[in-house]
Formats: sequence, structure tokens, C-alpha cells
Amino acid sequence: MSALAAQSDPERLATVTQLRRRGGGDGLVSPGTTAEFWESLYRQMGRTLHDASTVDAHRIAIAGVALLIEGAAAEGLLAPEAAQEVRLLLTEAVQAPDQL
Repeated sequence: MSALAAQSDPERLATVTQLRRRGGGDGLVSPGTTAEFWESLYRQMGRTLHDASTVDAHRIAIAGVALLIEGAAAEGLLAPEAAQEVRLLLTEAVQAPDQL
């Protein structure tokens, strides 16, 4: 465990939330629900997507993750279908602040 993790307040740590319906469903959850997920995550950390600087940082981080996904897909580490699913989630993540 990292020193930062050891010092973290467990009540402020994010939890894993499934953004897809189980059993096939009709794909991604609604954009409003995705936006609510992200806002909830940021509120757990004492932040909000109603703050312009938080939105900027959120979008920069998502752009970085998108580059990692593209690299993994290009190297064959991520199946094309999986990469496309993650791209859709990342697109919704970038759009989340606009849905609030």
C-alpha cells in the first residue's frame, strides 16, 4: 500500500461503479446518469464539476486516459471492440460536466 493510500480517509475513497447494464442491455447508461456518476465521484473527493478548474482537470485526465487506450489498442493489448466501448465511456465522461 502506498503512503498516500495509507493516509487516505476510507470514507473519501471512490468506489467502483458499473456504468453498463448487465445482461446485454441497450449499451451505455443515459448521459444524465453518467454525469451524476462523475459528479458523485468528484463530490466524494471534495470537488465538483460545477467548478471550471475541476472541469478542465477532468477533461485533461480523460484525454490522457484516451491516449493510453489508443496506445493499448494500437499495440494489440486491447481488442478493437473493447477499445470502442472504452472510447464511448470516455466520450460520455468528457461530456458529463455539460449534462449537469
